[in-house]
Amino acid sequence: MYRSIPSTKGMLLLFLVILGSARIQAQDQKAGSWLHVGFEIPAYAGDLNKYAQFNGAFAMGFRLNHKERLNGQFTFLIGTVKGENRRLDIPPSAIAPNRFFSTSLIEFSYQVNYHLIKTPNFGLYIGQGIGLLRFDPRDENDESLSGQPDTRAEGESYRNITLMLPTKVGVQYVFDNHFGVGFEAGWHNPLTDYLDNISDLGTGGSDNILGFRISLLIPLSYDEL
Repeated sequence: MYRSIPSTKGMLLLFLVILGSARIQAQDQKAGSWLHVGFEIPAYAGDLNKYAQFNGAFAMGFRLNHKERLNGQFTFLIGTVKGENRRLDIPPSAIAPNRFFSTSLIEFSYQVNYHLIKTPNFGLYIGQGIGLLRFDPRDENDESLSGQPDTRAEGESYRNITLMLPTKVGVQYVFDNHFGVGFEAGWHNPLTDYLDNISDLGTGGSDNILGFRISLLIPLSYDEL
């Protein structure tokens, strides 16, 4: 009798062959690049406080994985940092410095990662980058502080876009399906002392941002091993 439906054993054998082929193919490849999507908690340090308050930021970009040691990473980040010091000691004058600020952050950076340890599943790296940061410090009433010259020393003004030189250390774990998770920590290193709108009136030196980020790595391309 003619059988139009394959037997159960035949279907099972076909499934095992396909599964085995896919596994062999996966073992012969690695992710050549990832889309990284993550959440960061940044904290500001400057004239108003030192890493006293962590806020939130969203980050995404592309991470390359073609080389054994050196690989590039592009990152776009948008978030917020805040600072406050109600006891800021300023000599009596006509100046009324802000004792609170909140600023949005919009960053775009390129970073080179050097892997200290790299296996098919695990990586430990240090990274150095360069990028642009846009910021806009605002007071409690959500008014821009850059347009309030009486909150700064006489003659002080600044642009709200600056260079940044981020320095990071990170780890990543890659699963057998080439997806992964990553953790990164480090400083954004903006080249400005006006994240908080205060410079000459303060004593904290250049402002900085410390961030801790966790990311999902989604494979975009593959390289043969």
